[in-house]
Amino acid sequence: MERFRLANQPVPEILYVDRGCCRAQGPTTVETLFQPWVDNGMVVRLDIFHWIHRFDATIWTESHCKYAMFKSALAGIVLAYNRSDLELIKGVRAKDPATMKSVSDEDVVCCYVSREQLKHHVRWVTLGA
Repeated sequence: MERFRLANQPVPEILYVDRGCCRAQGPTTVETLFQPWVDNGMVVRLDIFHWIHRFDATIWTESHCKYAMFKSALAGIVLAYNRSDLELIKGVRAKDPATMKSVSDEDVVCCYVSREQLKHHVRWVTLGA
């Protein structure tokens, strides 16, 4: 918090954590740790990666035939590729930029960009956030 104050930065609106965001009553450990920020309106939320993986506790087994499909569909509902990153990689991969404008993002990802390129060059964003 001191670094933010010294840099003259505003209090974050949301702090995403991997645990310690839920409570039955009273403030959480994270809220207590960042009490001055919480008092100024910051909220603490579970990050999307860990939210998706919380479903693992309710799914019986990873060997179920529809496990991978379910997890993929769940991720697809809440995550999307960063639009500006995707446009940049489309521009790099395009032999004819005018042609790529008419190609859907799904087709670009499927036909022109490898999974490794996506993983290293295109960020994920949370839908609706």
